[in-house]
Amino acid sequence: MNKKPLLREQLAARLREQVARLQTTEPVRIAPERELAEQFGVSRISLRAAVKLLVEEGLLTQIQGKGTYTTPRKAVRALHLFCSPDIKSTDPFYNEFLVEITTTAALQAIALMMVHESQIMAQEPNVPLVVIGVVSDSLMSRLNEAYSTVIVIQGNGQPTSVIHLGFDDYAIGRRAATLLLEAGYRRIALLAGPDRYPSASQRKLGFLDGLAEQGLEADTWTSKMNWSGGYDAAEALEAWIAADSAPAALFAANDWMAVGLIQRLKERAVSVPEALAVIGCDNIQLASQFTPALTTFDLDMKLLTAELMNILASGARVTPYAEGDGVQSLLLPATLILRDSFVPSIDKTH
Repeated sequence: MNKKPLLREQLAARLREQVARLQTTEPVRIAPERELAEQFGVSRISLRAAVKLLVEEGLLTQIQGKGTYTTPRKAVRALHLFCSPDIKSTDPFYNEFLVEITTTAALQAIALMMVHESQIMAQEPNVPLVVIGVVSDSLMSRLNEAYSTVIVIQGNGQPTSVIHLGFDDYAIGRRAATLLLEAGYRRIALLAGPDRYPSASQRKLGFLDGLAEQGLEADTWTSKMNWSGGYDAAEALEAWIAADSAPAALFAANDWMAVGLIQRLKERAVSVPEALAVIGCDNIQLASQFTPALTTFDLDMKLLTAELMNILASGARVTPYAEGDGVQSLLLPATLILRDSFVPSIDKTH
């Protein structure tokens, strides 16, 4: 049974938001205790308890006789990047993020350096490390020993000792399922990626859970998360489409799989979205240029980079925390972009 947060915790959450807006690289005095108590509509005793909690977290500093001040944001002067050995140089997520973080670093005069496995060594304590993707436990242990601050982008949630930042892939899968169900589809397929990739496994789990809540299942195929993976899966999916005249729809784990599938279906004279409505994920550049243009989920790299810089500036603290597991994580929403590859099933009957 979920317990209602204590008043102190509720106040602390509201106060954190206010502190985040006030924080700069210099201390900023917050409003007096009486004024804050009136603002939040609580007693001064309750407010005092919430302030004490933020002092313990390091967000506020109390100076006797002078008041309470925000803890200054840390000025990031250097940042190291480490890319998972499993990520290919052509990976669209990696390349888009690298462009954004490089641009941001240049604008903020941050020295950016790519670190390779052979270069891992004890670093200056004020140089944080950003790890992109999933790395082995032994490699993560080495990185943790070398850096005092480690932030993982699109990892697998392990270990719990580091901060995790990324997009909510589970929510993407559920949103895709909801979209298809609300559009009237009941004959649904999933083109999944290998479960060893967290993004693929979470999108798959969210999608299947969303369907299961309505008593439905998806016919599932697993393939490589690239163009050829979708292209090669088309033969089996063509037979699946032909086996039933009911309107059919498919969610693909990423855009490359989706466009590879659509290309092969076009070569086989199978029309999208008339014979099969298709939804992808990642919003690669080709998604809008392809015919038909691909309905997909956009992962906003500007938002991801901005949140990363906020975490670094706040002294590597994350709010909210993932409930119950002790993992410091922040999962960002994706944006659905509707294009020509998807139409409601009712439209197919006209």
